[in-house]
Amino acid sequence: MCSVATSAALPPPPPRLAPSSLAVPTQVDENEEDVEVVTKKRCTSNGSRWDAKPAESTLELRKQAVRDAVAAAQQAFRCPICLDTFGELVVECAECAHVFCDPCMRESLKRKDKCPLCRCNPMPLRRSKPIERLVAALPESCAFLDNGCVMTSLTRATAFQHALTCGFARFTCPHCRQVFLRHEHDESVCSAELHACPLSALGCSFRARVVDMHEHVKDRVHFDLARRVLKGGGPIVPTSDMATALRALLEISTKAWKDTDGDPAPPHDEITERARLEFVHAMLASNIVPPPA
Repeated sequence: MCSVATSAALPPPPPRLAPSSLAVPTQVDENEEDVEVVTKKRCTSNGSRWDAKPAESTLELRKQAVRDAVAAAQQAFRCPICLDTFGELVVECAECAHVFCDPCMRESLKRKDKCPLCRCNPMPLRRSKPIERLVAALPESCAFLDNGCVMTSLTRATAFQHALTCGFARFTCPHCRQVFLRHEHDESVCSAELHACPLSALGCSFRARVVDMHEHVKDRVHFDLARRVLKGGGPIVPTSDMATALRALLEISTKAWKDTDGDPAPPHDEITERARLEFVHAMLASNIVPPPA
């Protein structure tokens, strides 16, 4: 009875916070009514923030994976002198058969005519072709790995040829003089490159960018040049560049003379419109239309 009474007289335990509560109050100023709440940082089992951004992007992780794989494969093929991967020529000591890069070994013999490892007479040096073949088959990263090329099928024998056409190589465009990665810019077509007028066969010597050529082909000068050709009196071979240019101008002056929505193009001056109509009538009266089948 006594133990029961004593237990009943004990004060109740303090209420426990719910497990989901993640907020703790900070020191409260008496003059402030609101309570500032600081959210605890949620951590994973390894101590890192669960909502933290990854330290490296996926591409950076792939680059590092390529570097690690190449370094691990080449670890067993390092020259004892330069501590780097063997070069193309590998020689071995005649006494102990230790292998070295050919340039490294010959430079070492200039200082001391002994093998750097066994201190014996290494002469005559012999090429180690089996080691050279193994070195040529070692995996190699692209020379433009830092630019984003993570190709993993390269070897030391194929890496140089790949670098010549790698899309991640940097080059300077000869037209706009800007530096691009090769796969980001078409080397054969640049927006800043100047092109000859597609109607140059009529005598037009204008050169401009592709984006500026659309309005140029509707210029009155082409109608004047075309009418001069048609009035020349000389025969025009239907398969010649001249005839092709005339048919192209005819299509421009009829089908392409309107905008894409079917409305008339912005009004041209009366002289241009008159020249266009005269050219169309002259073409329809010539033997160039219709084009040869």
